[in-house]
Amino acid sequence: MPGSRAKVRWVVVGAAVIVVSLLEVKQFVQANQAPPANVKEIKLGTAKPGTMYALTVAVKDPARVQGSDAVLATVKDSQGVIDSKWLHTADLDLYLTVQPRAAGPITVSLSSTGTIPEIAASSRKIIAEVGAPAIIAAAPNGTWQTA
Repeated sequence: MPGSRAKVRWVVVGAAVIVVSLLEVKQFVQANQAPPANVKEIKLGTAKPGTMYALTVAVKDPARVQGSDAVLATVKDSQGVIDSKWLHTADLDLYLTVQPRAAGPITVSLSSTGTIPEIAASSRKIIAEVGAPAIIAAAPNGTWQTA
């Protein structure tokens, strides 16, 4: 029966090749996938490196965020994402001290699978008193090089 074993082996190998090729080529679609996110961008102004800015982003009317509603607020400078945070019923605002990596716009991108509520966003330059010792942590600071 050595010939029978060889035939079975070839059938198993052939079936495995067919299954693997189908999995690599075919992308399966799932029902009830989340709809594309609603996105809104707010420009907070043009920033300069070496300067720190106080950023505040908040939902204006807390009654507009109910249950599992949430909005992702992403703060960016001209080089990309600095930080992000989910705004939801238990935490409706974001405060961040930013020291931009390069000159350019500071923006907040808001995204949600539902309706984006009205958002208040502001940026102001932090002016340190001359001669006063102070240490202020500023983002981005997620790596040892920027900490």
